[in-house]
This record gives sequence, C-alpha cells and structure tokens, in this order.
Amino acid sequence: MRFLLLLISLFLVTACTPDRDSADHEVTSDLPNIVWFVSEDNSQFLGAYGNEFVRTPTLDSLAAMGVLYRNAYSNAPVCAPSRSGIITGVYPVSMGTQEMRSYVAIPDEINYYIDYLKDRDYYLTLRRKRDYNISGRENDAWDQDDMWNFNEAFRERKEGQPFYMFYNTFQTHESRQHSPEAGREYFNSTFNYLGEEVTDSLWNTIIPTDPDIIDVPDYLPDLPEVRSDLANYYTMMQAMDLEFKMFLKELENSGELENTIIIYTSDHGGVMARSKRFAMETGLKIPLFIWFPEKYRHLSPAAPGSELNDLVSLIDIPPTILDMAGIVSPDYFDGSSLLERDTSDSDVVFGFRGRMDEKIDMVRTIRQGKYRYTQVFYPHRPDGQFIQYLWRAPHLAAWEKYHKEGNTNDTTARFFEMREAEGLYDVENDPWQLNNLAADPAFSGLLDSLREQQSDYLKEIGDLGFIPEGILFERFREDSTLYSRQYDEETLSDIIDNGIRATVSPDRNSLTALVERPDPAYRFWAAMGAINLVRDGQDVSGLLEELATDESGDVRATAAEGLYYAGRGEEARSLLFSLLENDNPYVLVRVLGTIDYLGLDTSSVKDQLESLKEPDWGMHVDGYIDWLVDTLIAGQQENGG
Repeated sequence: MRFLLLLISLFLVTACTPDRDSADHEVTSDLPNIVWFVSEDNSQFLGAYGNEFVRTPTLDSLAAMGVLYRNAYSNAPVCAPSRSGIITGVYPVSMGTQEMRSYVAIPDEINYYIDYLKDRDYYLTLRRKRDYNISGRENDAWDQDDMWNFNEAFRERKEGQPFYMFYNTFQTHESRQHSPEAGREYFNSTFNYLGEEVTDSLWNTIIPTDPDIIDVPDYLPDLPEVRSDLANYYTMMQAMDLEFKMFLKELENSGELENTIIIYTSDHGGVMARSKRFAMETGLKIPLFIWFPEKYRHLSPAAPGSELNDLVSLIDIPPTILDMAGIVSPDYFDGSSLLERDTSDSDVVFGFRGRMDEKIDMVRTIRQGKYRYTQVFYPHRPDGQFIQYLWRAPHLAAWEKYHKEGNTNDTTARFFEMREAEGLYDVENDPWQLNNLAADPAFSGLLDSLREQQSDYLKEIGDLGFIPEGILFERFREDSTLYSRQYDEETLSDIIDNGIRATVSPDRNSLTALVERPDPAYRFWAAMGAINLVRDGQDVSGLLEELATDESGDVRATAAEGLYYAGRGEEARSLLFSLLENDNPYVLVRVLGTIDYLGLDTSSVKDQLESLKEPDWGMHVDGYIDWLVDTLIAGQQENGG
C-alpha cells in the first residue's frame, strides 16, 4: 500500500511542460535513466485502450500520467524481425534480416543503438532475450545480459552512472497458450526470489478471465477453444501487469524511479491466430506509452495524460531513446525521435511479413491516415498455411477442423482461402480488415496513390525481400557478399517494380521478357507472375516449361507449383522431388513447403525426406527443415502411406 500511495503521489505531481526549444541537449552529468519495458505478443489489450475484459491497473495508471499513443505499430508482426529493426534502427528488409528466423550478417557501419548509449557511459542491462536475426554480433555492448530479477540488473554499475534497461517479460508470450501450466510456470520463475509463499500469494490475486463474457473478434469462429485461449491470454495480461507493478516497486526501492523515463510497448501484436505473424492491424498495432518523471518532464512531447493519434512505429523508438540521452541519431536510422516529431496527414507507417518459421510468404503494407494499403505477393496461398509452432495453440486445430467440416461462414473461412493481391481497408471503421475496398471504383484514385507511394517507399529503403532467400544465401555462401551489398540501387528498384507488376497486374509479354534476364531474381518473378496468370485461367505452359529448367532452385520450385496449377501434377511432383537433392537449405524450405501445401504423396521419397534432417544446416534453418519433414511424414501416415 505504501508503494502504491507513493507511486500515485508521484504521478499526480503536475508541472507545465516547457517549450521544447528551451530544453538543450548538452552533455550533462544528470542524464536520465531509461527503461524500455517490453511485453511479448500482445495487441492493445490494456484498459487504457478501452479493453474491458483485461485487468491492467498498474499499466493503466502509468499510461494516464504519461503520453499514450493510440496509433503505434510494430514494423513486423513477429519477434525476431521486429527486434532486428529495434536494435539497429533500420528496417530489416533493408538488411535482409526480415525472415523469421534467419541469422544474417549486416554491414559493420550499422551499429546497435545501444552502442551510442555505451559511448555516453550508460550502464546497459538486458533481461535475457536478444533474438535479433543478426549473425556476427555476439559480443555486443550490454554490460549485463543475463539478468532475471531486478537485484541482478546492476552488478557492476558505478555509483551515479545512468542506466538503460531493456526489460523483456515473457508472461504474455504465445507459448503460454500451449499448456494450462505454462503461464504459472513463468510467473513462478519470475518471482521465485520472493519465496514460494509470497509467489503463491501474488498469483492468487489474479482473477481468471471468464471465457463466457468476452467478445470474440469477427474474424474468429466462436468456438470454446477460441474463447478459452483468448480468456487465458487476457489472464496472462493481468499477470504481466502484476509483474510490471513489482518491477516499479523494485525501481522505487532502489531510489531510481524519480530519475527514470519509462517506455512501455509490446514487440508486435497478437496472440490469437491471424494476429501475431500477420501484417494486419491485429498483428502490427501495439500499445505504447512513455512516462516522464517530474525532473525530465521537459523532454516530453506532450503534457502528462495526453493521448496522441500520431502514426508511429517501433523504428522510432531507438532515435527517441538516443534523443532522451542527448545523442544525435545516425543518418542511417529509418525512424525519427518522438520527442521532436513533426506530424502531418501524409505520415505513413510501414509493415511487412516474410517467411514465418517454415512457411514462405511475403506481404508489404502501409498505413496512411485511416487507410491501410496491402500487397500480398503469394495470393495463391492462404493466410492459414500450417505452421507447426502456431498450431500448438488449441484454437488453431479447432478452427481448422471446424472449417474442414464446412461450418465456417464467409468471414471465418477466409483464413484458409486464397487471398487478394491488393487490399485497401478503412481501418478506423473496419479494424479487423474484413471489407476490402480495392475493387470499389469509388476508391480507385486512392488505391493508385497508395500503390505508387508504397512502391516508391520499397525502392527507397531497398527492400531485399524481393530477392528469394535462397538466391541471397547462395551468393553469400560463394563469396561472403553481404545480402545488403549484393544489388545496386538501380537493379534492386527494377526487380521491385517487376515483382509488384507480376503480382498486381501480370501480363504474358512482360513475364516472357524477364526470362531472358541474367539475374535469377527476375526469373523468379516471371514464375510467380505465371502462377497468377494460371490461376486467372490463362495458358502459359511454354513460359513455365522454360522456367522449370532454370539453374536456380527457387525458380524451378516456383515453376513446378505453376505447372501443378496448370493441371500437370505429375511433372510438378517429379520436379519438386528432384529438388530434394538441392544443397541450399532455403531452397529446401521452399520445396518442402510447396510439397506440403500441394498435398503431394511423399511415400516414394520418405527415406530421402528423413535424410534431410541429418545435415547441420545451421542458422536455425535446421529446425524448420525438420518441422517440414515431420509434417510431410505425419501427413503421409495419416493418409495410410
């Protein structure tokens, strides 16, 4: 009670916010401590954002005394790509670190933002999780990187030294959906330093969410498993709020609360199906607020208790943190500080989706004003491709079964159906993105404008997602050329233009011209465009036959899929099975995923599939190849093979 009263009294201290021009950023000995408290996998599931089914009183109280952002976004809807952008301040698609997961070397001149804090003599402490998708940076700047409890955070910190803490809480991670015990086990591990009796007492203050009273989002079927998983997640949010409360208490007891700026976000949206991993409002929109103690309130962009509608994203947090510490951000940062941000109706936030674990996909999206524009580069495949880790949540299997039994309606069936290549949504009035306006003539002007704007933006940032992962890896394996240095700006921009054209408005002549281009990335988009034409009922057999003999495994695998859709299943099967001999692990991920999606009979190659689990592919791709092989073999066994 003493802590809460003191905390509330601290929050209620009011002060006029001086003009930002009156605050200089000279180096002083009175730098603020900064904490970035990150909860995993949650959308705006806080009372502060109007969710009436969660109990998050501590977060809500701090948000009410800070600056809350109503339109904050992650740039990626899954952890490793999101954190790759966070640690560098650079969009992962510009470095080649956008796939989930992939360990990619990046240029030496791209520092981690914590390096700049280190130069300012900040003590840097991390609560365990990195997950940056980056190789070769194992010895980074963290002074303390294995803390679990607060008392482990500052072992070698000098007296009076400012600190920066990145506090990961795993209480709300997706894995808490996998078993009834998972949430309690994490909670116990977090508070075990208090002893079993106190930990049990804390847990008993949590009121489980009643699954019968919650609202089920329209895109999900109203099934017991859906209600149970969502209610459990709301309960985990309550447990996380309690963890945040105890963290603030420790910070207060240390005497540093009044010296510490606190940022709260999640790392992306989630955690139900069609949220985490999916480049939609549900997967990208996040909670964000910043609380400034009285002595640093002059740094705040708005008065305490303000709620801002600015479009902002996690790429803006690294320059914001450096700004708080009086550090000028490097020119290569893609974001801008929230402390001195000029906003306008033309502001956009960028989001992307790449390979998700073992299944390849590619989505690019921007939000401007109240509209979200989206391009889906694998429209012939559904959102609901089987992903082993995703399907561990009970509601996924229940939803899939419900769909296969023919019980889903037009809305809840979409998850398992082909997608539209372009999407335009009024997300203020359609937050679940159920009403695609792209085909509505009334919005044709806006559609053209946003399409051009996104295309220009992808070229400006140098989006390497338009180059298949297998092609990038092959070149890196040959001569160690970094992904981000394999293409000059002009060539990459041309490939991006052709990739968009092959997806949104493919035509036979332009695709045929791509076959003659020497770079395999062009020919890959020729194959992708051919798939789109086949699905549109056009005969492009000659084009697919030529691409089926390409030297690139990515191109051949894509051409094989096109042949399958063209009714030439045996040729497709033979070509895909021949590609099981390929020694490029990312080509194998594409091949195995295609075999799985097409539902091909793999009984004749069972031993060959098993052998793919033997090599040490490294780079986390081992596990994905293993998952794909296990899925194919299990599926064959279910079918009597």
